[in-house]
Amino acid sequence: MWCGMVDYIQYFGNLTVEININERICLFNINTAKKLYGEERKVPSKFDPAAVRRCDFIFSTDERAECCEPESIKQIVERTHALYIAPRPALEKVEIKEKNKIEVAEGEKFNIKGLDVEVCHSSQPRAQHSVGFILNSPKYRIYYAGETYIFSSIGQIKADIALLPIKGTHMMDYFDAVQASKEIRPKYVIPLAYENNLDSEGELKEFINSLPQYSKPIIIRPGQIAKLP
Repeated sequence: MWCGMVDYIQYFGNLTVEININERICLFNINTAKKLYGEERKVPSKFDPAAVRRCDFIFSTDERAECCEPESIKQIVERTHALYIAPRPALEKVEIKEKNKIEVAEGEKFNIKGLDVEVCHSSQPRAQHSVGFILNSPKYRIYYAGETYIFSSIGQIKADIALLPIKGTHMMDYFDAVQASKEIRPKYVIPLAYENNLDSEGELKEFINSLPQYSKPIIIRPGQIAKLP
């Protein structure tokens, strides 16, 4: 994990990422389990909750185990005093002080501790309440889709950088993620949740080759960090 003035994204596997934007450290969809969707991970999570020394915000897009790991969130919040931002069903799973919880719903926009956040639509029928997030800074609009299928209004989301799942099964596959990119029209696209597929390299290659010319792929391997352009 980096700190300081550099804006970056670190990928830990599946949907777990850290985004440092405008000197605010944000963690998304923490999950360190050895199994995902009932199957052993081919590539273990690179995220270690005990290693987190600074964190401003933790986000969950919904309450399911793949997006909300209560004990890890609690451990980080108690150490760093981070705010946990999520829909109510996810908040209810995490035993932390209410002052550290921020309940959100689709359509909300707010500024908290210098970070502009927009809460957008998500399509995840397995969740009680799912959302996506957009982070705003003077330089970027970053869209974190989370574990969502493509949806009809996705073209209404405007972002410079889009983090999109390409796994398929419970979320977009690479074909739908390409279609989402064509509708959102970001300058950069970062694929997530790809490394545990049987043909992960093949699907990743297909995704890269199918992107529109105006969207440049940024490939981050689990555990790696990419400085934002």
